[in-house]
Amino acid sequence: MNFVVQKENFRQMRDFVELAERMQADEVSFRRIRNFGTFSIDSLIENDVFLEENPHYEEAVQTLSWLKQNSTLKISDNCLTQDNLSED
Repeated sequence: MNFVVQKENFRQMRDFVELAERMQADEVSFRRIRNFGTFSIDSLIENDVFLEENPHYEEAVQTLSWLKQNSTLKISDNCLTQDNLSED
């Protein structure tokens, strides 16, 4: 099951994992919101909770880390590994 993480939904990541467990999914994949020229840099920083400049960064990182350590499901992500500021 896939989940695109952003400001409006990052606090529901745990609920999503619980849903995936109830549905007997094998894996949950958390993905950062991407900028395909849709967002200005300021808007992207506001919405991408996995950018260090975002005020929710620490909470989002802690949530993802907790889920990866405590879930019975495989949790994959690209949340902390890609530069997302480009407007390309």
